[in-house]
Amino acid sequence: MLRAAQTARDKEVFEKKRQETIAERKAEIEKLLDGLHLELAERRLRESISELDDRRAFAPLRSRLAQLRDAERVSAELSTVASSLAHGESLDHVAQATARVRQQALAATYSWPQALFYPFRGLGSLVVLGLYLFMIGAESLPSTGWSQWATLARIVVSVLAAGFGLGIVRATLNGQNRLSDQALDLRAWLLDLPLVALIAAFSSLPWLAFALTRGRHQLFAEDHGLLGWSILAVLVWISAWAFVTACGAVGAFGRGACWRVIGHLRALAADADVSFAIHLVFVLGVAGVLLRVVPPPVAGLDALLASALEAWALLGVPHVIGVVVRRHRLELAKLYG
Repeated sequence: MLRAAQTARDKEVFEKKRQETIAERKAEIEKLLDGLHLELAERRLRESISELDDRRAFAPLRSRLAQLRDAERVSAELSTVASSLAHGESLDHVAQATARVRQQALAATYSWPQALFYPFRGLGSLVVLGLYLFMIGAESLPSTGWSQWATLARIVVSVLAAGFGLGIVRATLNGQNRLSDQALDLRAWLLDLPLVALIAAFSSLPWLAFALTRGRHQLFAEDHGLLGWSILAVLVWISAWAFVTACGAVGAFGRGACWRVIGHLRALAADADVSFAIHLVFVLGVAGVLLRVVPPPVAGLDALLASALEAWALLGVPHVIGVVVRRHRLELAKLYG
């Protein structure tokens, strides 16, 4: 018993010293960042994470270092623009350099947590609340025997929101980080409906191809089975990839980019941000399926959660896609050019 108490005290002393060391390292790295010694700060940060094995404690410093790196690149690009103007470079060259500055400046000042909070800022909070209440109302219709009206209501909302999705992508590309009138332009929505149908058709191709095979019997069997669930997950992921890349490409480069599958594949390998958006849509898709298939512990909880996810996704997902394209527009333009 005494040995156990001694061991507990030793652990407590060790953890206390460890926390003191972490605090000292963080203070040291913060001073390096304040002095803009980014190379030294990055090296010390890597050493500290490796030695102390605590990535979470140093996460804020890693984020600050990334922002300073982005700001450093913006400063370098501004110097390039100034040099181009001083040496009488062509307007096209200056315009490209200016576009790089704008793109990197936006990336440096806008984080993923801010992007995920997009539906709850400004006008978005009212829209997402309205969508949520509408979907809850649609969910309650089957209980009154009007299931056909519930289905019709969901189709109408999906079409309306999908049409505005491209507007959100374009508004995000123009630097808007909150829902605005530009994203909710009815005229643009009418013009975007054919493009929405195009993206929906492209995203549905994996499901159509699978429906033509015999494997559909395994997927739609009553007990599903491991193979059925695995096939379902793969299909949701492929559809998420097709939707994210096609929506971003159409929003930025026009309808012709929708069918450029090679460009979509290259975009997948271009940057981790693209992968983040795809996996976000994949997780939302899987969650939506599970909420519809798995019985909830409390009656009605599945409808509440599914409606909340849908309401957020209808505004949040297009903005996330827009942020990805905005951050990497120049690189993506080469892939789809």
